[in-house]
Formats: sequence, structure tokens, C-alpha cells
Amino acid sequence: MSKSKAANLTELNRHAFVLRARCSLKPMLVGALLTYLGVLLWFTANWFLAIAIGVPGLIVLIVGIDIGATKSPLQKAIEAIDDALREDQPKGHVQTVRETIQELRMANESVEERKMQEAILIWTPLYDNAI
Repeated sequence: MSKSKAANLTELNRHAFVLRARCSLKPMLVGALLTYLGVLLWFTANWFLAIAIGVPGLIVLIVGIDIGATKSPLQKAIEAIDDALREDQPKGHVQTVRETIQELRMANESVEERKMQEAILIWTPLYDNAI
């Protein structure tokens, strides 16, 4: 693998990590703050208010931690590409645009032919019976 590809993938991986950290930071901060307020209210004021604020705060905190701990689809894709390039065995099938268009046209024609054959097989006996 060339150094430029490795540098690009490292930069993409770093960018994906920063995005994941940004997405999880706000819920973690809000959850931690609400949980702290809930605990503080439990010992100083009304326990009902403490539960009403603390439990949602704890849930938001857990969701924020989960967002930060799980890898995003973008990061999983970057790691898969990185692994394939490290092994020098890309797993994708590469073909020209012309070949792709020809394959798509052949696939569409075969679907249409199958629909026509199915219609003939179904409707011909019904027409014969009607006549």
C-alpha cells in the first residue's frame, strides 16, 4: 500500500473518530449534568423532582456513552477499505461503465421477457376456455 493511500485512510479514520466524538459529547454532557442535578436534588429537596430529573439524565448519559462507544457505519467502511488495501486484495469488482450499462440492459430485458412469458402461460388457457 502506498504512503499516500495510508495517509488518506488515516486522515479519514481520524475524521470519523472526531465526528463520533462530537455526536456523543453533547448527550454525555447533558446526561451527566441532569444526573448530577438529580442526585443533588435527592439529598437537598424533593425526591420526586430528583427522580424526574435524574432518571432521564441517566438515560441520556447512557445513550451518549453508547454513541461514543459504537463505531459508525462510516468508520466501519473505512476500516474495511483499509484492511483490503493492506492485504493488497481489493474485494470490489471493477468494470467499465459500458459493461455495467450492458449488464443492466440485459437484466431488464430478461425481467421483461419473463413477465411476458408468465402472462402468456396464465392468460392463454383462460382465453382458450372463453372461446
